[in-house]
Parts: sequence; C-alpha cells; structure tokens
Amino acid sequence: MRTGLPPSRLTWAVMFVSLDYACSLSAGGVVTRPSTASSMGFGPTISATVQLPREYQSSAGIEWTHAGSRVDVWRLGMDYGFTSLPKSTGRTAWEITARGGVLRSASETDSGLGPFGGASVAALLRLAPQREPWDPAGLVDTVPLVVLEAGLNALAPPGRSLLAEFSTRLLLRVQVSSSLLP
Repeated sequence: MRTGLPPSRLTWAVMFVSLDYACSLSAGGVVTRPSTASSMGFGPTISATVQLPREYQSSAGIEWTHAGSRVDVWRLGMDYGFTSLPKSTGRTAWEITARGGVLRSASETDSGLGPFGGASVAALLRLAPQREPWDPAGLVDTVPLVVLEAGLNALAPPGRSLLAEFSTRLLLRVQVSSSLLP
C-alpha cells in the first residue's frame, strides 16, 4: 500500500548502507578440538559480515556455529577483523578476526550458557575472475570466495574451568557489493 509520503530517514539510511558497504554471507563446515576433550567436534557454521567502509577493509559480523563437541553444542558470536580483499592482479587475500559471544554447553557438563572468545587467521581464494573495468556491470556485484580459517578460542562453559580450543573452518563466501559506487 502506497501512502504517497517520502521515504523515511531509516529507509534512506538502509539504502545508503547497501550502496556504500559490501556484505558477505558464508556457509560451511567447522572442526573443533578442545584442549581437554578426547574427541573433535564437527558441524555446520554460517556467518554474515559487513565491510566497514570498503576502503578501510575492516569488517564486523555475526556468526553461528554448531560444533557438537563434548564441551559445547552451539555458539552465537560477533566478530571484528581486517581483510585484504583480492586485487585485480591476484585471487588470494588474508583476513584476521577477533570474536566473542555465548556458547551453549553440552549436556555432559553443567548445561547452560557461557562466554567464549578467540582469534583467527583466514586465507581467501576468489573463484571467479576479476571483471575488467570496461565490462558492463549490473546494479549488484557478487564475488564467490573459498575461505580456509584457523583459530584459537577460549571457552568458559558453566561449571568448568577455562578451556583452550583449536578450530578450523572451510567456508563458501559470497560477497555482495554495489556496482554504482567505486
């Protein structure tokens, strides 16, 4: 239903953010290995990230992981990091990220919520060739990437002492940005 009123400030803000920033959606698998557990956890992971202004190459996002280890069942966290996106002359880039959030501990321990935090380093590989500057572009530009990430985390499940954990993630990431702005 149209009211004939001009767009609100919020509508303009959403339009500006979608034009000026790039965003990424990632999905893949995770393997975790807590320092005290005798087994590894395997499961799915998804994340959404916004490049904060594209020229600064910093990013902020949210992630959900279902590791299914003996320590935790799932995690929901925020992350902040720096990325060097693949340049026109190459297909690879690097990413450094810090993360923190809440985990749901496994039923073998005291079930409940606890904090976690960590850091990771990732290698990004662009799957599609870089578009030439003179090629016509659509309104939205998408770039598929494969991301291989290794991280160290600190877990604090309820009723247990602080645990160290090594994690690896293999993700398919699609970066979406506007072709209207440079």
